[in-house]
Amino acid sequence: MTADDASATWTITADDHAWFTTFSGDANPIHDDPVASRRLLGGRMLVHGAHLLLRALEHAAATGAITAVPTTVSVVFREGVAIGDRLVTAVSRDVDTDQLTVSVQRAEPRGAVVATIRVDRSTDGSPGAIDVFDPPVRPPARPAEPRRLDLDALAAMVGVDQPSLIPTIDRAGCHARFPAITALFGAGRVAELAAISCVIGMLTPGRSSMSSSYDITVHRSTGDEALIGHLVDQVDPRLRRVRLTVQGTSLQAAVTAFSPPRPVDQAALLAAAREAPNAGEFDGWRVLVVGGSRGLGEATVRLLAAGGADVRFTWCTGADDADRLATDVGGASTHWCAPDDTIAAALTGQWWPTHLCWFAAPASESDLAATAIEVDAFERAVADLPTPPLVGALWPSTDLLDLSDDPPPPGAVDRLQRKRSGEAACARLAALRPTVTVHAARLPTLLTDRTQTLLPREYADTAVGLLAALRTLPPPVAETPGGAT
Repeated sequence: MTADDASATWTITADDHAWFTTFSGDANPIHDDPVASRRLLGGRMLVHGAHLLLRALEHAAATGAITAVPTTVSVVFREGVAIGDRLVTAVSRDVDTDQLTVSVQRAEPRGAVVATIRVDRSTDGSPGAIDVFDPPVRPPARPAEPRRLDLDALAAMVGVDQPSLIPTIDRAGCHARFPAITALFGAGRVAELAAISCVIGMLTPGRSSMSSSYDITVHRSTGDEALIGHLVDQVDPRLRRVRLTVQGTSLQAAVTAFSPPRPVDQAALLAAAREAPNAGEFDGWRVLVVGGSRGLGEATVRLLAAGGADVRFTWCTGADDADRLATDVGGASTHWCAPDDTIAAALTGQWWPTHLCWFAAPASESDLAATAIEVDAFERAVADLPTPPLVGALWPSTDLLDLSDDPPPPGAVDRLQRKRSGEAACARLAALRPTVTVHAARLPTLLTDRTQTLLPREYADTAVGLLAALRTLPPPVAETPGGAT
């Protein structure tokens, strides 16, 4: 039987996040680099799991649900959370076992649970006696850069002492941001809880890692000292899962984390593909690829250039990626973010495209502005570009729409609805501009940073899928009055 204790709505601000990054020592790119994080699992910069845990415990303590140091704290992280996401914390108590459950949910759009925390309190209101703590054998240090470890390297580390660290004890910062739990737990224990994030993100598994769960046993502490060591207990290559034991002066934690695959190398994928463009296949094509610096947009740019097209592409985030691609294909790149301006803002001089390929994508599948980027801006672009020379436009849909009788994959409902909206926009454009072939290509699942998962998955051949879509578009017309030079 449970009884509701309290609930509250809150966010982690950019200032909160910056402070916690410094406090915890976890400057993993998934938390600290808006450009690199877009190519990691999650697709954007995420807040630290340990930060969510501490904020939820703070709420529970501030509302009186936690009145003493708990004996155990367990947390399961279910979804990544971005800076500024509105969250709701709900606290309930089992009246039979006195166990607290603290649930962190999204306030919008559908109240999805992002973390579940369970707190056990001892009968005398105090944590247990501390186990014998053997200080780590290596000199403690806060790492400056995350380690880059593959699964083989992680497997070789099982049972071997790993680097340790001394957490930063920021008493003023802890009292300002976590006043209730700092008063109960002490700043040293708060620092060790935060440092679990540093162990995962900077040491093991290191770069690109993601927290899955912590099972924390809290011990008595004699003061505000803090020291963290850890061991690798198990590596599961099939699930890319790593289990650790993290040991501090006031806590011990069984930690589960994931080591996601590295960002996808589209050039390498195309080099190994079963098909390539025919020599000169796209001669005479002037193609504007919107959102062309990575993912399917990058693959399309490379295929068109290999087939002889004059390709220009836009990018919104990641200047270095765009520069490398432009150098590779001998094309031109333009910084332009849909839907901030008309497509004409991405073009200069008298260069007008004969073909448009649209791969602009939102930062999040649940972003309310996603339709404006994927669909509305595309519809305006095709309506505004001069014809001639424009003869063809490609908009990427998905063959998951062919499986209308089956339930969509988890998290795909919003994306599938946008794809239906995009196909409807393509139909409207075909009627509005009868001289332009507007093709909504129902592509199979192709390997990109956004489609990568922790579990093994089958992907279609990228070159085969994209070339089939491009070949539905007509060649340029012989004359292009007012067109390109």
